[in-house]
Amino acid sequence: MWAVFGDDQMAAALIDRIVHHGRLVQFRGESYRVRHALMQEG
Repeated sequence: MWAVFGDDQMAAALIDRIVHHGRLVQFRGESYRVRHALMQEG
């Protein structure tokens, strides 16, 4: 995996930038994926 980023410092910098500028989005209610998975089982 680290080969994609070149080295550990580049990977750490990228992760730091993503986390720093990221936003947490929380959805409430029933999951579409879970509902469909349950329909496939039954």
